[in-house]
Amino acid sequence: MAVGALAGCAVCAGAPVAASLAWSGGGAASTIVDRRIQDRLITESSGLAPSGRVPGVLWTMNDSGHRPVLYGIGPDGDTVARLVVSGVRDTDWEALAAGRDEKGRPVLWVGDIGDNGGSRRQVLVHRVVEPAKLKDTRVQPQSFRLAFPGGPRNAEAMMVDPRTQRLYLVSKAATGAKVYAAPKRLDSRKVNRLTPVATAPATVTDAAFLPDGRIVMRNYQRGFLLSGLGATPTPFRLPRQEAGESLAVTPDGVAVLVGQEGADRSISRVSLPATAQPSSAAPAPPVASVKPSSRPAVPVGHEEGVFARAKTVAIIVLSAILALLVSREATSGRRRGPPATSAVGDDGLVQSPGKELGAGVGAHDDGVAVADGADRGVLGEARPVDREPDE
Repeated sequence: MAVGALAGCAVCAGAPVAASLAWSGGGAASTIVDRRIQDRLITESSGLAPSGRVPGVLWTMNDSGHRPVLYGIGPDGDTVARLVVSGVRDTDWEALAAGRDEKGRPVLWVGDIGDNGGSRRQVLVHRVVEPAKLKDTRVQPQSFRLAFPGGPRNAEAMMVDPRTQRLYLVSKAATGAKVYAAPKRLDSRKVNRLTPVATAPATVTDAAFLPDGRIVMRNYQRGFLLSGLGATPTPFRLPRQEAGESLAVTPDGVAVLVGQEGADRSISRVSLPATAQPSSAAPAPPVASVKPSSRPAVPVGHEEGVFARAKTVAIIVLSAILALLVSREATSGRRRGPPATSAVGDDGLVQSPGKELGAGVGAHDDGVAVADGADRGVLGEARPVDREPDE
């Protein structure tokens, strides 16, 4: 979902409910109740998108089987506008995203993309221009048909890149979930073919772009922050929600707003981790090829200490041996002639005139490249955003 002019955290009447959440990898994230949806007609809120017209307003809609209506929710949780989308059905509305059209007007994208039965050869997205004045009204959509490669896919997440206004869908699967890019220019007269561009975490229920191009996704248990398509996800915890399916981002990109279906219609604000993993890991420096060792692995810090102590002992022993040799040579030299002078060089090794006994001796201080073996759910390689596939 792209970011519109969403105001900072607004809370419902009364004191906000605050708690502390731990991120994976340390630190603390905060969460508060941003607002509670008051409209009793909203029973299965399945998507969130910020208004591009009025700061502080969030748009939402019901899941399948309901009227095709978008609800504008104010900071106090009351409905400030209802948009009836003309000429379409709510077959399985699962996602909502905000963006701008070719004229720069704020628009809302409605994702009729759910397919639990895996039977829809085509799914639909509807684009409506957000009215200049928020009030109950009918809006005429522009609809586009989309098709996944290889057959039907169930999807509940849709997002719009705020830099390019390109549309992306994320399939919802326990394994093999992917991010799919729509063509750069959608055509309402034909079926638009989606192209896979990255893998995704399991069972994603919503996703959004941050203003700086990073991406945030969620499933029922946790959130994921990514530095871009194909990047390693940084997981973070979300408040416990029985059916958490919606997500939007704040305009400053430091928090997300998350909602859920069902009777508890609260929307919570959760701060994001400070950083996300880079979109592509830097290659490890080359290391010398060595024969595999059968000894147990040693922690990195302990191993460095062992090497340092071994180096010190080696220098002391070598210095003692060299001193003994020089002493014997000097004793022998007294019988043959004047002794040769000796000195201690800058490297701590005994030297003699014309010959550096310590040359080429000693341990190097080169670092040891250690691969991180932790499985952090890498999102797989993807085409960079600036080289996105055409239709």
